[in-house]
Amino acid sequence: SWTQDQLRHILSVCRHQWERCIVIGLAQTGARREEFASIRRDNFHGNWAMIKSKATSVNAGGQRMLYIPREAEVEITMCMGGREQMYQARAPMTADNLKDAVKVILSRAGLWKKGVGCHSFRHSYSAEFKSNGGDSLFLDVILGHFKGDMSHHYFHAVDAQVMAQAIKYGPKAFLQGELPLEVSRPVAV
Repeated sequence: SWTQDQLRHILSVCRHQWERCIVIGLAQTGARREEFASIRRDNFHGNWAMIKSKATSVNAGGQRMLYIPREAEVEITMCMGGREQMYQARAPMTADNLKDAVKVILSRAGLWKKGVGCHSFRHSYSAEFKSNGGDSLFLDVILGHFKGDMSHHYFHAVDAQVMAQAIKYGPKAFLQGELPLEVSRPVAV
């Protein structure tokens, strides 16, 4: 997982707005790369999106709600422009090209090594949520972990409770008022 200083460094090497969108979006939502790439205009509602959830060892797949903080919302909106989905350069954002872009960004930052990539941002989200005092049962729901153990069987959270936890304990804006968003955004060449 990344520290806030490392995340700021990763952001500082982003050369394009869509690279910022990827870094901020993955780090502030805790989404898997497949989930992040599934955000479309028809499932994006400002501070949340109903995304396709990949089937994993801890969930059955399907759909889940993804909370999107304001900074990530701005970046995603800019990545979409007037289109139906987010774009990287001139190509629609997919899970595969998102993975390749993260490798390039992390290499540029001097932080890439085998086994480090998109999922590291998910670990950063989890670490910050826990260090901010968030409840691990809510974290499991936020991250889309739907385990079959008894604690989850008896834990029923409504979307409003989950979103409140994400807002209160999730990662805050990276720049935290240090620089206005317009000043920090690199100019695309």
